[in-house]
Amino acid sequence: MRVATLGVVVSGLVALAACGGGESAQVAPQPAPVHEAQTSGDEPEPAAPAPQAEEIPMRTSGPAQITVNAQVRGEPIAASVRLRSEDGNVIEGKTGERLSLQSGTYALEVSVTDASKLADKPTERRDVVIEAGADLTENVDFPWSKVQLNVKVNGTFDGKAVVRLIRQGAAVAEVPSGGEYIMLSPGRYKAEVQTRGASIEVPELMFPEGATRDVPVSVAM
Repeated sequence: MRVATLGVVVSGLVALAACGGGESAQVAPQPAPVHEAQTSGDEPEPAAPAPQAEEIPMRTSGPAQITVNAQVRGEPIAASVRLRSEDGNVIEGKTGERLSLQSGTYALEVSVTDASKLADKPTERRDVVIEAGADLTENVDFPWSKVQLNVKVNGTFDGKAVVRLIRQGAAVAEVPSGGEYIMLSPGRYKAEVQTRGASIEVPELMFPEGATRDVPVSVAM
């Protein structure tokens, strides 16, 4: 009888162990690990776009107009006008006239044509830039000096002498001794005095700008 009871007890323990082992073997499912991106500090700002070069509008060529005026002592005078383009094209006219041409850079020459305004009939030169569609006015002021030439031969006034004025190797005017005051460009001149059948060189005569002067011209024979 004691053996049978022991067998029952053992069987019961085995059954309980089997039940307990079954519960401990069941493991609750764990969620899969989530791997997050690791960052250090703030995220970098996006790079600024590279600055773009300023667009310069291309200058277009086209027709244009120019009027050139000339004056001496604030008074308008007659003069010839000549414009030469960079490619050698030449436009000619006169002061006060509206000239038609193509836009571009021009070498401008304005030459006095009236000797009573400036006896040496000088030429003023400059560069002008003319834009397409422009109606440009260019003013040219000629410098001046007003003089009377008085020739003295061996210290004595000679009213019959004639003074030939020379500038840059060329004769630009002939002026009678003791004649009326004349207007001409200021500056330095050479001269040749024609008197008593002779020609006498004078190395330098100086005429001041913007002034009226009696200028003695002394020569010896």
